[in-house]
Amino acid sequence: MASKPKHSNAFKLFNYPFTIWVANMYMVSEVEAREVGTFSTGNMAEDQQLAQQECRRMVTISKMVEIVEMGGSFSFINGEDAQRAYDIIVGHLSDWVDAINNRVNIRRPPKDDLRQLDALAAMIYKSARIRMVSDTSVPKLVQKLLNMSPMATPQKLVKDSVAKDHKHPITDMIADVGELRDIRRWRD
Repeated sequence: MASKPKHSNAFKLFNYPFTIWVANMYMVSEVEAREVGTFSTGNMAEDQQLAQQECRRMVTISKMVEIVEMGGSFSFINGEDAQRAYDIIVGHLSDWVDAINNRVNIRRPPKDDLRQLDALAAMIYKSARIRMVSDTSVPKLVQKLLNMSPMATPQKLVKDSVAKDHKHPITDMIADVGELRDIRRWRD
């Protein structure tokens, strides 16, 4: 039986689509609008309403970053997609942290792109956390032991195990590497 090839998190950022609700105006880039143009009914008020109308679209994480960069917002249709997208972003950020810490001759990290991904992860985390809290289950033995005590509740145990906010060290790591690379070497 052939196994599926395992894609890297970087590949997933640009190729794995997710279904979201997003306003129509954020689906057309400035370059595309300039080169191809946009749809118009001839009525300015109606055109503005159509541009702000939310529609269902399949987009990649890289397109989500562009939407947020343009000042837009979106919401996932499926809660599992929010958790999958968050896991991909955090995995990619962790890959960069690992590369910065362990590899000797790496290219400079794309600071702006990683900061944008970190900001997107923080935004997505709010909806992904709901799924994480509901997915986390208490083992049956622990649940039976907790049910013996009238003071303890399994729900508190579950909610405490999932962090309230997204926190990833990538921003601090990028700043540290930048400072290290700017130090003059003895050969200069």
